[in-house]
Amino acid sequence: MHLYSARNYMPNLTTRDNVVLIGGSLSNPWDDLFESQMNFVTSFASDGSIAVANRAPAGNEQPIYEQTPSVEYCVVAFLPNPDHNGVVLLIEGTNAEATEAAGDFLLSEYQLSNFEKMLHVSHLPYFEVLLKVSSVPGTPLSSSLQAYRAYPELH
Repeated sequence: MHLYSARNYMPNLTTRDNVVLIGGSLSNPWDDLFESQMNFVTSFASDGSIAVANRAPAGNEQPIYEQTPSVEYCVVAFLPNPDHNGVVLLIEGTNAEATEAAGDFLLSEYQLSNFEKMLHVSHLPYFEVLLKVSSVPGTPLSSSLQAYRAYPELH
């Protein structure tokens, strides 16, 4: 295992290694390498607003999920690396608490098994999830699944 700060990371490593990228595009510019493959994209506007864009809303989904003082959002994406010989796990939120909630989702057997049941699979395919997060400063309190995409065809 190798740990790199975003400023010391080299993009060619994504083609040969399994990679975990933590933080949104403001703190981790390497997320941009995978943005074209993603449906849920975190955006930070010059006016200070922060949101997650849903590029292809389905059913009752919203096209934009805007952060408010009491609600944040996070995205977890599990995708193939560019050469399809490894995986990339992206963990990003609209703020630090939301990013922490994304990590909590991944570390929760309960939440991941519920997600597997929702997909009717015994092994998670490549996927993206959008979680709505309630928090107090410094601590995520709860999260709920707002939308997801599964990509079994990418395996």
